Amino acid sequence: MPLPEDISPETLLALASAQIQAGNFPGAAEAISRAAEYAVHHAQHEMLCKTVEALIRLGGSLYALNRLTEATAAYEAALAGSPDNPTIITHLANVDLAGNRLPKAIDGYERALSLRPEDPWIRYCLGLAYLTAGDFRRGWEYFEARIDRQPLWHELNRRRWRGIPSVPPGKSILFLTEQGFGDVFHFIRYVPPVVAMGFRVSVLVQPALKPLLTSQPWLEAVYDKHDKRPDFDEYCPLLSLPWILSQNAHALPVAAPYLSVPPDRLAQARARLSGFAGPKIGVVWAGNPRHENDRMRSLSLKRLAAVLPKEGASFFSLQKRCPAADREALRRLPELHDLSDELPDFAATAAFVSQLDLVVSVDTSVAHLAGALGVPLWLLLSFAPDWRWQLGRCDSPLYPSARLYRQPSPDDWDSVLGRVTHDLAEFVRTCQGREATSSHPVKLCGGL
Repeated sequence: MPLPEDISPETLLALASAQIQAGNFPGAAEAISRAAEYAVHHAQHEMLCKTVEALIRLGGSLYALNRLTEATAAYEAALAGSPDNPTIITHLANVDLAGNRLPKAIDGYERALSLRPEDPWIRYCLGLAYLTAGDFRRGWEYFEARIDRQPLWHELNRRRWRGIPSVPPGKSILFLTEQGFGDVFHFIRYVPPVVAMGFRVSVLVQPALKPLLTSQPWLEAVYDKHDKRPDFDEYCPLLSLPWILSQNAHALPVAAPYLSVPPDRLAQARARLSGFAGPKIGVVWAGNPRHENDRMRSLSLKRLAAVLPKEGASFFSLQKRCPAADREALRRLPELHDLSDELPDFAATAAFVSQLDLVVSVDTSVAHLAGALGVPLWLLLSFAPDWRWQLGRCDSPLYPSARLYRQPSPDDWDSVLGRVTHDLAEFVRTCQGREATSSHPVKLCGGL
């Protein structure tokens, strides 16, 4: 229904805001366009600024829904009203990055940074783009801007460690975990080289990680938020380690496995899984729903279950929190053994993962854990995945045991699951063949 001709620009913008909230994006775009025309015709600079802000909000809503073409149009309209605006240029670069147009995204971020050189948001976005491109020298440098953009969740009255010669060997360094569980499993690999320099090292982690990390021999101590504040000389954000080590001429280690499992948990998991026949395969189909990109990276159980062979293997759900929409589907899949009640922490999860022949997972913490343990991992990735998986490759320098299954186009899980269906059937046949030719019980296709 067309808008009346006599609506004021203020009313048009209010209507646009309501339309954005209701998901009527074409209606919102029309209302904003009408308000912008009025502002230009009547030379009302303040109103024009308000229409630019409205277009930015519209672009952000479309971007969140992965409607990238429409988001680009909204941001370009905003840029026409505010040329050389670094915020809008960065938003456009974000859209290009989400569309895997990596060179164009980097050009956009660099242009925005030239206009606002100290902006931590722009520097951080540029760092992610460089890391995606495999330019780690510049990527780690700009990645440091995350600390200015979002201060650490710890209040510590100590100096930050920035590498030798900041503090002499023999002193203690407390590493602070950041972001999600998967980031800890990824970046904890960079701690042993610091220990090798002669430092005493401890970490402050989320409670669910403490039992697993306590068993790592290279850590002096592991604390969580419930513990008394530890004594230490300097602190360091865990995700800053690659930058620090690269600045101090230390090669960045990438070899896995680099995590070990507590022996008592290992024995429990081994006993629990001992009676199951065929290759043992763990699955994870959904990540943390609070993750900003979870809609793009997660699957429904119904879609993933369709690729699982009906016989010849034993399947286990490693999903700690089953999404509400999948609970009924899980109850209807007796062949998928639910381990969620047996996973109180990541030490238990690591023990079960270590006894599996394969883990099939979307991009979430269990995938990183499998890679860190050296367990075969098939990782199901969205079209524009997280920076650490880079673009255009089916392997990962982070985790040699990983095979990457990428969407060839946005939201195309069908192609991914079609390849997984074929490869799983072949995997099961191969494992059965190995078992048939062995006169002794063997670990079928990997694991610890």
